[in-house]
Amino acid sequence: MCIEVIDTDALDDTYEVEEFDVYESFRYFNELCFDSTLEAVRVSWSKKLTLSAGKCQFKETLLHEMIHAHMFLTKQYKNCKAHGKEFIWHMNRVNEITGLNVTVYHNFRDELEYYRRHVWQCTGPCRLLPPYFGFIRRARNMAPGPRDRWWSAHLHFCGGTFRKVEGPDVTSTASTTVSH
Repeated sequence: MCIEVIDTDALDDTYEVEEFDVYESFRYFNELCFDSTLEAVRVSWSKKLTLSAGKCQFKETLLHEMIHAHMFLTKQYKNCKAHGKEFIWHMNRVNEITGLNVTVYHNFRDELEYYRRHVWQCTGPCRLLPPYFGFIRRARNMAPGPRDRWWSAHLHFCGGTFRKVEGPDVTSTASTTVSH
């Protein structure tokens, strides 16, 4: 495998969706990172993927999918874990070679959800209403309260209290309750 660090700015991050050449980028990264093991792979760029990836994430998204293809073709999947140890090993190798930031996440929302581990649920009537069913997810262990711009409306319309139901510091036998 390649170990030389290459300046990937040759593939300009400012490309618009229409200007990003997925075929040339695929060919370039296949040779650079995968010793051309993906030559049998047919690549196409979904319009839905371009909307979720964003302009500055084309390369990382393409490389993420190329790692999956490489692992499939070389039979490196163990225990059916799509983003397991083998994927992470290749991801780190590709990041070192390219200087890019390929992650195990398919989009920014997935990455954001990973960090939103503190979950609170209202005990009032809003727990029965879609779309949130009284759940609040946060990256920080900060209970819903007067600092939230929606708090006064919640007090008026629901009146329920929030209790922490999931997170690093919640045990299965106890939960934290926040009242008004």
